[in-house]
Amino acid sequence: MPIGVYARGPRGTYKRRSPAWKFFKHVRKTKGCWIWVADKLFTGYGQFWFKEKMQLAHRVSYQLFVASIPDGLCVLHKCDNPSCVSPDHLFLGTQKENLQDMTVKGRKAWGVRTLSHNPKLDDQKVIRIRYLHSKGYLQNKLARDFGVSKNIVWRIVQRKTWKHL
Repeated sequence: MPIGVYARGPRGTYKRRSPAWKFFKHVRKTKGCWIWVADKLFTGYGQFWFKEKMQLAHRVSYQLFVASIPDGLCVLHKCDNPSCVSPDHLFLGTQKENLQDMTVKGRKAWGVRTLSHNPKLDDQKVIRIRYLHSKGYLQNKLARDFGVSKNIVWRIVQRKTWKHL
């Protein structure tokens, strides 16, 4: 019997379930959106194994219920809900159109970006790490105390990161 999701049919026979049936096991329909309730990325977008690879759930929904996605196009949301997989809320667009849509709808990140991608540390903690290291504290202990990796402490001490301090 080939690998797949099967259900017991009449008289002990088995029948293979469709990709749409497997997909709907992970969807909760509301009045507006269809919410993806299974695996999600940290960004809120669902993911689903489809056509022998992991894909974003809203792209799978578009492929299952609307049409195939031409190369180079994105699937955009009308509702701006990353967990939504309702085909009525999805449309195709280029990456440029996706960025323009994001800006028009106010979802573009604005403001000052930090010089570090590590939210566990701030300026005061970095200054403290450098001070303690100058007083003889080992990088292993500093990493443990501040909840970061030894590599991050090394890069701070060597002024590879947080150069502005």
